Amino acid sequence: MRTKNSFVSTTEIDTSATELAAESVARWRQIDVALTPIIGRRGIVAIYKKALNLTHADFPWLAAVSEDDTSFDNFTSLQAALAQQTSAVIMAANLALHRSFNKLLVSLIGESLSERLLQSIDACFHREATHLHDADLLAERKYA
Repeated sequence: MRTKNSFVSTTEIDTSATELAAESVARWRQIDVALTPIIGRRGIVAIYKKALNLTHADFPWLAAVSEDDTSFDNFTSLQAALAQQTSAVIMAANLALHRSFNKLLVSLIGESLSERLLQSIDACFHREATHLHDADLLAERKYA
């Protein structure tokens, strides 16, 4: 009976990580759709790749995503990499990646336009940010 509980617990964690990775990538796809008309596909790719490069200092496994996404394959490499992490690490890494992306975007098109373009997406992300607080603290402690 103890083995069964351990198996269920592991399965739940894996399913949760897989679902969380899919949700994270869905958000990235929404950002892609919202920004492509303004800064173009190449602009999105450039900012995303730079954000990956900045973020992989704290999450070294993201370096492989940057290398694998040479053709910017609709975030499938990111999803695969995220799904291999724990939920806490997924949330912390995705938050850090979003922060890097947003800083780069603001430097390119300004804060006001960035906020307007990403308002609906950020509202969803902000609702989840309360759940990310612990993951963010974990990441800061682990990589400080």
